[in-house]
Amino acid sequence: MAKSKEDDKPKDDWTVEKVIQTAGAVVPLAGYVYAIGWLVTWARLSAARLSVDSSLPMVDEKVILATGARVVIVMAIVFGAMCAVAYAVHWGRWDKHADAWRDIVEHDRASAHERFVRREPRSQTHVPTRSTSEEGLVRVIAGFNVGVLSVTFGLVGGRLAKTLIDQWHPGAWWSLLAPWALFSLVAALVLGRVNPLRGGRVIHAFLWVAAGAVAMFSAAPIGLLVLTWMGIGSFGRWYGKKELPKSSFEFLRSPLPWLLLTIYALVAVAFYTTPPVSFSSAIVETKTAGQRAGGYLGHTGSGAFLVTCTPLADATSIDNRVEFVPAEDIRSITTTAKQFTLDSGYRPSLPTLALRAFGIDAQTPAWIRPELKSRVATCADKPPPHPSNGREAPQLGSAVFEGPPSQPGSHAHDGEPPIEQTTPALAELGKRFQPTVLVTVADRFWPVSVGALLEDIGPGGRRTCLRRAGEGCAVSHPTPADLRPIGSRASDYLEFPASPALAQNPTGQFDAFLRGQQGLNSVIPSLQEWLSDPGVFDPWSTAQVYFFYAGHADPSHWPARNREIGTGLVALQYWFFYPYNYYPTIVHADLMGGAPIAADVANTDLHQGDWEHVTVLVDPRTKQARWLYTARHSNEGEYLPWDSPRLTFDEGHPIVQAAYGGHPTYEADCGPRPRYANGLKGKVSDWLVCGSGRFAFRAQATPLVDLAKTPWACWKGHFGVATPSEVQAGKVKESSIQRAIDAYYHVAGPRSPLWQAENGHLPTDGAEAESGFCAGEGDPQAPEREAIRELGRR
Repeated sequence: MAKSKEDDKPKDDWTVEKVIQTAGAVVPLAGYVYAIGWLVTWARLSAARLSVDSSLPMVDEKVILATGARVVIVMAIVFGAMCAVAYAVHWGRWDKHADAWRDIVEHDRASAHERFVRREPRSQTHVPTRSTSEEGLVRVIAGFNVGVLSVTFGLVGGRLAKTLIDQWHPGAWWSLLAPWALFSLVAALVLGRVNPLRGGRVIHAFLWVAAGAVAMFSAAPIGLLVLTWMGIGSFGRWYGKKELPKSSFEFLRSPLPWLLLTIYALVAVAFYTTPPVSFSSAIVETKTAGQRAGGYLGHTGSGAFLVTCTPLADATSIDNRVEFVPAEDIRSITTTAKQFTLDSGYRPSLPTLALRAFGIDAQTPAWIRPELKSRVATCADKPPPHPSNGREAPQLGSAVFEGPPSQPGSHAHDGEPPIEQTTPALAELGKRFQPTVLVTVADRFWPVSVGALLEDIGPGGRRTCLRRAGEGCAVSHPTPADLRPIGSRASDYLEFPASPALAQNPTGQFDAFLRGQQGLNSVIPSLQEWLSDPGVFDPWSTAQVYFFYAGHADPSHWPARNREIGTGLVALQYWFFYPYNYYPTIVHADLMGGAPIAADVANTDLHQGDWEHVTVLVDPRTKQARWLYTARHSNEGEYLPWDSPRLTFDEGHPIVQAAYGGHPTYEADCGPRPRYANGLKGKVSDWLVCGSGRFAFRAQATPLVDLAKTPWACWKGHFGVATPSEVQAGKVKESSIQRAIDAYYHVAGPRSPLWQAENGHLPTDGAEAESGFCAGEGDPQAPEREAIRELGRR
C-alpha cells in the first residue's frame, strides 16, 4: 500500500505547528494582560488621589501582571454570565420570535421591518440553514438587545422605588438592588414576548437614546455596563453575519475576544476608578522613627513606599500621599490582612469620568448611584486632622483638642454676662464644680448661648422668628430681652431660620448658625472642608455653659428617681444648649467609632434647640461633691458617686461627654451605650464617638452664666419650632400616624430648663404641671439668695 505525502511528514511537525500557534496567541495575551493591569493600577492610583507619575513606577511589575490577570479572568467570567443571562431572556419564547431575530441579524432591522409590515414570508429571503452555534449566537444577540432595555427600565424604576423605600426602611442595602432586579425581570418578561419587528426606526431609536441617557446619569461602572450591552446588541447584529471561527486558534486570532475583553476591562477600570480604594496595610519598623504604618505600595532596593492619609468623619480621607522609607532605615516590613483604605468621596458619572480624563474639572450628576463597594473607615485608624485653631490636650483623652486660654469673666460671642459679673458671691462655688465638656467634632454642634442661636441667619438673609399663636411672626430677629415670662404662653416658640427647619441632615441648621456668627456673606465650608479643619470657625469663642443653683435636692422626685440619696444635699445644675437634636436611630455600627457621619443612616427625634444637663450634688456643710447626676432622655439619668472609677477629672472638674447627634451626657468614654429603658431593650444606643476627634470645652476656659439671671429663665415658650400638633403629641398618647410623627420624628423644641426635668416637676409623659421654680409666684433666684445669705452668716 502506497504511502501518502502526509505520512512522509515528520511526526513532530504537528506539535511544532501547534506550539508556534500557541506562542503566537499566548505572547500577545500576556502583553494584553499586563496592559490591562497597568491601566487598572493607574485608575486605582488616580481614584485614590495619589500622584500617578510618582507612584505608578513604584508598583511591582508582578503586582501589575497579577492585577491584569485577575481583571481579565473576572471580566471573562462576567461576560460569560451575561451571555448566559442573555440566552435565557427568551426562555420558552424563542421559537415564536426566532425567525424575526434571524432576519434582523442576517440582514438589517429596516429591511426586516419592511418585510414584516408587508407580511412577506421570510422564506422568500432564501436564507440557508444555520448551525447550532450560529443559532445560539443569534439568540444571545437577541437577549442583549432585550436585556439592555430591561436593565434601563429596571434602573429607572429601581431608583424611583428607592426613594420610597428609604422613607420606610432608610439605609437598606437592597433598596436599589431589589427593585432594580424586580423591574428588570418584569421588563424582560414583557419585552421577550414582543415581536422585535414591531415599531419603526423612530421608536427603536428613542429606546436606544433613552438607554444611553440612563447610562450617562448613572455611576460610571453601571453606565459603562449599560453601554457595553448596547454595543454588543448593535455590534452583534453585524458580527452575526460573519462566519464563526472554526477553532479556538481562529477565535483567538479574530478581533472578537480582544474587543470583548477590552470592553469589559473598561468596565473594570470604571469600577476601580470609583472609591474607596484599598491597599494592604503595612508596618515598617525603622531604626530612627519607630513604626511607620500605611498602605503597601511597593518595595525596591532603595526602600519601601507607603500610602498614607488623614481620615475624616464621613469615611473619606484627605492628604493622600506616598511616603518613602529608605532601605538603610528599615528594620523590617510586615503586611497584614487589614485594609488601608482611601476614599475621596468622589462617585463620578460616566461623563464626569470622561471630562476628568481630558483635564476638565467639571461634574455631571449621577442620579443612579448604587454603593458598589462597602463604605469603610479610612486610613486604618490614623488620627483625625488637627484643627488650625486649637491645640491637643492629651490629658483629656486621645485626639482631644482644646481652645486658647481665656481670661476669667470673659464673654462668649453673643453670650450673656458671666456669673462673675451677675452673681459674684456664687461664682467660686459654681466654677469649682463646672464640668469640662467633650463633644465629637463630627457632631458640628457644641454648647452655646441662647443669644448666639438668636443670631442665626438662614438662606436669603432670613432671621430667627418669635412666633405666637394667632400672630404669625410676632418678633423678627428677637433678642434675649424679648423672651420674658410676662405675657408669654406655652404655645410660643422660636423658629430658627434653617431650611428646612427639621431635617435628618443637620447641615442646614449648622449653616444658619455659622452665618449668624460670621455674617450673611460669609463663605460656608463644605462638609469635607469643615471636617478637614474643624477649628476654622473657633468653636470655643461661642461655647458657654449655664449654671443654676437649685438649692436642696430631692432625687426621689426627679425623672430618674433615687430614694437612697435623701434630701440633705444641694443641687448645682450645669445646662448645655445645643442648636439641633438629631438622634441616630439606624446606624452602621462598624463605622460609628471613626466615621459617624457616614455611619448615620436614619435619625429620629428631630428638633431645634436641645437642652441637656448634669447635676452635682454637694454637701452644704463641707462643700464637697458627693454625686454626679447625668440626666438623659427624660427618665434615663444615672447617679455616679464622686469617687466612681468611671469618672475622670480635669484639674478637679468632672469630664463629661455628649453623645453624637442627640447629646445625652455621659462620663467621658468611647463606644455605644445601649438603651434599655422604656421598652427599648438595647435595640438603639447612644454613641460616644472618639475616633473623629473631640472638642474639649474646659471648665477653666468656658464662660459660666447664671441661668436664674437671664431674662428668659421662666419664658414659657419653646426654644425651637413647636407646631400645635407637635406640642400636643408630647402630652397625650393617641394612636395616629401624625401623632407618632410629632412625638418621635418631628418633635417640638424644648422649653426653658426651669420648666422641665427636676425643676418644673413635669411628669415623664410631658403633661403640663403648675409647680416648680417658675410656676405661679415662683422665683428662680430665691434658692441662690438663700445660699448667699447663708454664706454671709458664716
